Amino acid sequence: MKPFIQYIAEKDKWDNAWDDPEYKNFNHPPCWAFQQPTIKQLYDLVWMFQNNILPPKDPSYPIMKALDDWVEGRWLEGGRLKSKETTIKALLPIMACKGKADWMKWSGMCWRGLSKPITDIKQSYKFTDEFKMMEGDLWIKATTKYKSKMPMQSWTTKMKTAIHFSKEQNGIKNKAWLPIVFEHMMLSSECLMAPAAVKKIHPDFNEAEAIRVSSKATTVTVWVNLTPLFENGIGLAEKVLGKIGIDKDIAKKLLANKKLASHIAELGY
Repeated sequence: MKPFIQYIAEKDKWDNAWDDPEYKNFNHPPCWAFQQPTIKQLYDLVWMFQNNILPPKDPSYPIMKALDDWVEGRWLEGGRLKSKETTIKALLPIMACKGKADWMKWSGMCWRGLSKPITDIKQSYKFTDEFKMMEGDLWIKATTKYKSKMPMQSWTTKMKTAIHFSKEQNGIKNKAWLPIVFEHMMLSSECLMAPAAVKKIHPDFNEAEAIRVSSKATTVTVWVNLTPLFENGIGLAEKVLGKIGIDKDIAKKLLANKKLASHIAELGY
């Protein structure tokens, strides 16, 4: 919700917007806002959509609606899968826009938090003996092939945010699931829009969202949260590690590591 003073200021701005040649004709090509030297025009069009100023006849309307739906998470409402597919379909043309502005472009390290069944983890992850404490939990490093079911996904430039989402997943209530965080170096060719631009569209959110467009299989690092094994009374032993797919030699090396033992003590077990 916008502060009242900000709302009044923006309302006054748009009361006079009809004389602005950039907006009064309401005939903005779908790629127009993404080709401008600053993000101002994109922000203005999204704001106009949010405040029922942008008419459906405007060529940019479907993209502005889909962008607002994605950032606000409205595709979660109702028929989730169908809504998400519709939103993605409306946004994908952005990738084909020619002459996109520099503020649209981004590449860098990003993370995606989920939870996965232990059966999937055992089958697909190759574990290392590297581990660390993050946000009060014990995580072990692995690699895997990542291939999204959807051609567009939300990632974040903050590991802390990804960890939060991994714990929010419903699956972790089940002892047969574990929170995981994928780690990926996003290429500029995969990025729909820079995180700073996404933040500008919805300044109230602080998720540092990076929107990735790709459904190709790629090798990524994945961090697996082992803390639920303790919380569920399972503990950490060679047999337990084997059940989630950790090689015997790596398991023995982990269990003999004094630093790991100190981390387990930190958890209170």
